Amino acid sequence: MTGEKERKHLEFELNKTSLPYHRLMFHTTVSREESVEMIVPDSCPDIAHLLDTSAICCLDTKEALEDTVSLAGRIYGRILYLADGTDALCSLPVALDFQCGVNQDGILPSCQVIALTRVRTAETKAVNSRKVLVRVQYEVSLRVYQPDLLTIPCGVAQGDGVEQRLESAEGYFAVAVPEKQFQFQDDLTLSGGQPAISEVLRMQSDVTCTEAKLIGGKLVFKGEVSVRMLYRSVEEDVLTADFVLPYSQIMDATEAAENADFQIEVALLGWTLGELDYDGRSIPIDLELYACAEVRQVETVSLLADAYSVRQEVTADYTPYTFPQLAERCVRRESKRELLETEEPDGTVLDLSTKTVQTTVTKSDGSLQVASVVEMTVLRVDDAGRVDALTRQVTVETELPVTGDVEVLVRSQVTDRSALPAANGLELRLGVAFQILLLRQTEQLGIAGLTAEENANVDAGERPSIVLRQMAAGETLWDIAKAYQTTVSEIQQANDMEDQPAEPGVLLLIPRMR
Repeated sequence: MTGEKERKHLEFELNKTSLPYHRLMFHTTVSREESVEMIVPDSCPDIAHLLDTSAICCLDTKEALEDTVSLAGRIYGRILYLADGTDALCSLPVALDFQCGVNQDGILPSCQVIALTRVRTAETKAVNSRKVLVRVQYEVSLRVYQPDLLTIPCGVAQGDGVEQRLESAEGYFAVAVPEKQFQFQDDLTLSGGQPAISEVLRMQSDVTCTEAKLIGGKLVFKGEVSVRMLYRSVEEDVLTADFVLPYSQIMDATEAAENADFQIEVALLGWTLGELDYDGRSIPIDLELYACAEVRQVETVSLLADAYSVRQEVTADYTPYTFPQLAERCVRRESKRELLETEEPDGTVLDLSTKTVQTTVTKSDGSLQVASVVEMTVLRVDDAGRVDALTRQVTVETELPVTGDVEVLVRSQVTDRSALPAANGLELRLGVAFQILLLRQTEQLGIAGLTAEENANVDAGERPSIVLRQMAAGETLWDIAKAYQTTVSEIQQANDMEDQPAEPGVLLLIPRMR
């Protein structure tokens, strides 16, 4: 073999810091549709007129597989209709199974899946008086996390003669993604003035988290399940009753500090009603709920930003390290009022149901617009006791200033709703809470490797003993020291600078390393 001998390189050992976190691989919202044909049971009267269909979407299983997420569950609903010949309000239960998958490169079985479901639209069409077609559109809000370890160089382990510049690097990391499925029991008990229950026609519920805090690595939270029951009394009147059922729970979040930020969501998975008591005034109920949270906190580490040797020529391998930054975290509460005009202004509101049809995010120059379209359906009874249904879609919006590229995570929840008599119709009132998290990704250069040629020491005799050098604008003492293979402290000592910063234009004495 001829030619120059192969040069050997020495690799400096680097000290490293490891930061565990949960990397948000991707987040999306997917919409699907399920439909089923069903026969009205013999125990129920014929259908004269369909009024309203309500439903909840309950997720039973979620699983991360290779490059995909598999989801399965069931949709439970109630169809309200008027019976043929009597105009009596009747209720028909319905259930639909669903299964879907979401494909995304990079998903592994070790990933953690957070999935929240809700019904967007539910409608029923009568094929004939004994057969119906039920169609339900549902939505899955999906987040997939990968437990990860960010390894960052924070210094040179044994670098005799190596000067190092460390920079502080800061990131807003997801340190915990706790979740919990839990059950609790309670009783739906009528107040003293309400007529007794003969038959439950429909139930609707809202889940709210009223208080949450981190205590000793535990996420302690409590809230309420608000239940509205539409029922037939023993006197054959159709009435509503409202109940508030409190709950409290604890989830593990051992990785989180007590000053960490978090966003918690609680969803209803389903309920089971027991038997009415002997006087028709109380029903036991078993509820199943699901809670999940993303806990984020600021983590600060030292990053080896630059290094050089005063004794030998070294080569540094630089690489960018990515750190998520908090751009905005807020809850925006907005409300809207709209008039729903009716041909017959007289009548009493019997019940009100809402479904969030769509939530959209639009970016424009300097701002972010978030809008939720909510379908409101009012059941109304006239003076003759006839029931009809009125539907209106109401859009609630919020806007916040945004600069630069941001990653947007939004969750909307209906907080208030009402339908009140007004001139020429009904005044619909709707409140929506938007939970908004904006993240910005930043990069910071650091040294991933540092090498030197073996026996390639710098001959100090070849260096001039003193150099006079004027400091340029934008230059630092580190830049000058690195260029002349000396140290910042040597320059400061030679120029009587102590710890004072050098100003551009100043004439500096650059000594040779002793």
